[in-house]
Order: sequence, then C-alpha cells, then structure tokens
Amino acid sequence: MVHAFRAVCAQFCQAVLHAASVYLHVAFAWASSHSFDFAVVNPDYDPAEEEEDAADLYQYRMMMSSMGQSPDPAMPQEYLFRATDPTPETPFANVDRMHQGSRTHPRTVERKADKYKLYQLFDDPVYQGKQITYTYDFGDNWDHFLTMQGRAEATDKFVCVDGGGHEVAEDVGGSGGWAALKAAYRTDTPTQEQLDKRDWYENDCSNGNMLGLEGDYVNEWNDLWVKDNLEPEMMDYKFGRRMRR
Repeated sequence: MVHAFRAVCAQFCQAVLHAASVYLHVAFAWASSHSFDFAVVNPDYDPAEEEEDAADLYQYRMMMSSMGQSPDPAMPQEYLFRATDPTPETPFANVDRMHQGSRTHPRTVERKADKYKLYQLFDDPVYQGKQITYTYDFGDNWDHFLTMQGRAEATDKFVCVDGGGHEVAEDVGGSGGWAALKAAYRTDTPTQEQLDKRDWYENDCSNGNMLGLEGDYVNEWNDLWVKDNLEPEMMDYKFGRRMRR
C-alpha cells in the first residue's frame, strides 16, 4: 500500500546513509524510535512464490534471525543489498530485530548505514535501474521508494521541495491500522474502541497530535514545520553527531 503522504527532497549525496535517514525522518515526521534500512529490491523476486506458505516462511525466517542464523540460501531473495541501521538500541530495537529476519538472506550484501554513502548506492553499476527503498519500522513496515530525478552541485542543506497528505501515526499497526485510525475520526458515532484509538493518537502516540485527525486535519501537511526542522542548525541541535559524519 502506498500512503498518500509524500516528500520530494534534494539531498547532498556525500551524506552517509545514517544521516540521510535522519533527514527522511524529519520530512516524514517519524519519531526515530524504530530501526531502518536502505535496500535494493531484487527484480527477480516474486512475492507470489511465497504466498502459499507465507506464514510458515515468515515464522521460519524470524526463528533463524532470533538464533543469529541466516535462512536457507535456496529461499527467495527479496533484496540484493541492504544498508542497515547502526544504532545498537532504539526504543523498539527488540521488536525490529524480531521482524528483521524476513529481510535477510545469505546472498544479500549488507553494510552499516554509517559506513556507506548515498552516492555510492546510486552510482553502483550493479544496482543501476533497480528500485531502491527505505524501510522504517520492521513491524509496521513503512516503505519509502527512492528515485533520483537529477543532479546538481552539492550543498550543505537537505531541502524538501514538495509534499502532501498527513504523516502516518507511529506504531499504528501498519497500513491497516492507519486506515482504522482515520476511520475512527470519520464516524459520527464512534465505538469505544474507536474512542480509545482517538485518545491514543492525541495523547500517547510518539508523533501524534492533540488536534486529532478530524475534518481537514487528516490531509494536512505542514510544509513550514518540515522546512524549519530541516535547517542545518536545527538538525545539528537535534541529532548532533549523526549530522557531522
């Protein structure tokens, strides 16, 4: 499922991917409480191959991951390359590690995102013309599809030039949970469960909003907030060391 919220960004490609992820978190209003990876999708991967035994395969991969082992090389390989989150602990690191097994494969090349730069990923001839994704939160599994539309002289600023739609609620439970939360605000006769969802979003969600998602708020995109928070001084203040790599 592709969420309507989008951000079109210009980025200096000398940044390591760990720093690039921080800019994406600001542009998409993520709370940086989960792990992430940048990945190159294997064009030969066919999800239909796994549909029949999807649940069993998922459990198998999670089990292998929990034991620190790689899955069988004969299994379908979804990604050719992954640049993984170098942060040893995030608030939900254990949850992300539990789900990360479905993303690993013995033939998938892996690097740490603080040791690999954005231009290296775009310029590698092995990955030319292939889909590059940024995935945040391996439980909810939010995929961001990256496309390089052109190049210009490098700058010290990351700029979000366009966007739309409301940012997704953190830990809402994937696309289905996000749809259910928005539905809870659309109804004039909410159930107790829907009232609880509203209360959670307005008071406990890590990137929630006390104004909720009623009316036009459900489609609101605050471009001025994004612009201000992407300023180098603000980024350095909030993220410090990661921005100076």
